[in-house]
Amino acid sequence: MTICCDNPDFDGPSNKIAVRGEHTRYLEIEYTGNTLHQALSIAAARRREWHKKNEREKP
Repeated sequence: MTICCDNPDFDGPSNKIAVRGEHTRYLEIEYTGNTLHQALSIAAARRREWHKKNEREKP
């Protein structure tokens, strides 16, 4: 995970993290939020969704 610094000049969410892992098929996916906590929460929620889906698909 990469935590990008705040960008006060950007017109939109000012916090961004970039995540790469099994749940993103090792592609870098960016999540943004108005706060770092919000961006991390969104990323964590996506990871939990992926985990739940893949746990159900196991034999």
